[in-house]
Amino acid sequence: MTTIPTTTLAIALAAGFAVGLVYFFLLFRTVRLHLMDGPTAEIIALYAIRIVLVAVVFWLLVEHGALSLLVGFAGFLMARFAVRRIVRA
Repeated sequence: MTTIPTTTLAIALAAGFAVGLVYFFLLFRTVRLHLMDGPTAEIIALYAIRIVLVAVVFWLLVEHGALSLLVGFAGFLMARFAVRRIVRA
């Protein structure tokens, strides 16, 4: 079994957190557009941006091993709770 350097895991956590912040803020924006009957093209574009962004970052994380992916996903979930707190305030 190969070991993964701590710096790689820290970068995976930060990357997961960063992509999570962007993802959940875009999700918040998408929901607001739906509620305001916003432009359909913008809503579809936001869906596509979110999906592609998460897919690319998680693909890069999985290239460094399953543990990096797991740590990145933990960062992603931490961002979810952070955005929920920010949006509620």
